[in-house]
Amino acid sequence: MLKTFKKKILLLQISLISLVFLAALISIFTIFSHEQEKLIDKSMESIVSQATSSIQGSLPDPKENTQSNEISSFESSAVVEDSNNIFFNAKLNKDRTIKEMLAPFIKKNNYKKIVAAVKKDGHNKGKVVVNGHTWKYQISNASKPNFSNENGQIAVSTEVDHNSLMLSCLDITANQELIKKTGLLFLYVGIVALLLILALSFYFTNLFFKPVKKTWESQQRFIADASHELKTPVSIINANVDVLLSEPENTIVSQEKWINNILHGTKRMEKLIERMLKLSRIESGELPIQNKEVNLSKILESEIDQMAAIITKKELQIDNQINSTVTVNTDEDLVQQIFQALLENAVKYTPKGGLIKLILNKSANGASFIVKNSGSPISSKDLSSLFERFYRVDQSREGKSNSFGMGLAIAKACADKLNGKLSAENGSDGLVTFIFEI
Repeated sequence: MLKTFKKKILLLQISLISLVFLAALISIFTIFSHEQEKLIDKSMESIVSQATSSIQGSLPDPKENTQSNEISSFESSAVVEDSNNIFFNAKLNKDRTIKEMLAPFIKKNNYKKIVAAVKKDGHNKGKVVVNGHTWKYQISNASKPNFSNENGQIAVSTEVDHNSLMLSCLDITANQELIKKTGLLFLYVGIVALLLILALSFYFTNLFFKPVKKTWESQQRFIADASHELKTPVSIINANVDVLLSEPENTIVSQEKWINNILHGTKRMEKLIERMLKLSRIESGELPIQNKEVNLSKILESEIDQMAAIITKKELQIDNQINSTVTVNTDEDLVQQIFQALLENAVKYTPKGGLIKLILNKSANGASFIVKNSGSPISSKDLSSLFERFYRVDQSREGKSNSFGMGLAIAKACADKLNGKLSAENGSDGLVTFIFEI
């Protein structure tokens, strides 16, 4: 399920980023192409305006031009390099055959090909490709000179020549090449960027999903362990109920042993459920923090007194190094939970006749509580998992002790809630050490 969810998130992330990036590239390229077309249209309008408004006269044939003015062919690189706006005008008959050429720098053979291509295209405006060059053309009404005598003065004006058409052609090869190269550049950039987006998406998705995966696995383990822990008392209850039902004629007094077993099982379940709910409420933030000035020394001494019986029974040696005036502004209930869990853990895992050291002192930022107990050192693997729910060093899950592996998990959750620090280590003095700082 988690893998499927991860794939969906990854796919959604890549899709959204890619769409936004591609949309940006396409938009920029579209704007660039549009601007190039606007420049071409503006140049074309200027050429057409000049051709239709000026008084046109016959121009000399290109063959009669001097060699210095002649460009032998418009394919020549000199033509392309000298100007990106090479153009010519030509007067056409109504059938679109050449009537008069106005192209001093283009060979007759070349402009004839262009005019023929325009005629074949059959539109009043458009683009044609001749000898590898792209020409934008527009056909409009031609003009002719009109001479009049006003008060002895000869006036010259223009009027529409209904027998002729004006063809204006502009070489836009350079512009088209620029648009094409820019498009290819954007394509390469897009491909590289998409590959980079793919790689980064995989990396960051894996990075962000590590804690999610850890939490998910922790929840799955929590459910499995909780089910296992509840299975033992439920099995005890079922077995003892079966015994009671098999002997219905017996009195309650005679069945006291089985009834006590059932009671023990229900109390065990009640205790487990209570601790699970407590941990859940702490982690979910349902328990509000109520800070006040708290005497940590009194809380610790009270917890020690409550465990006096079991300490005596196990003949444990208690080395108290408790500063009697340690006060901190914190939540009393959460601190009490931490002290209780650490003391219970120390008493439970200290062998009979062993030593427990309790050190409570003021620190620069608040206070520190250290619990040391004799016993077998904890492996590095177990140290990293001590504060997980249901974790026990012996990995017992058969109900041989009253431990659920919840105490240290509750203590860690409380410490985190208080913005404190709870850690465990094997001390240099050979004692297992738990340190709580607040």
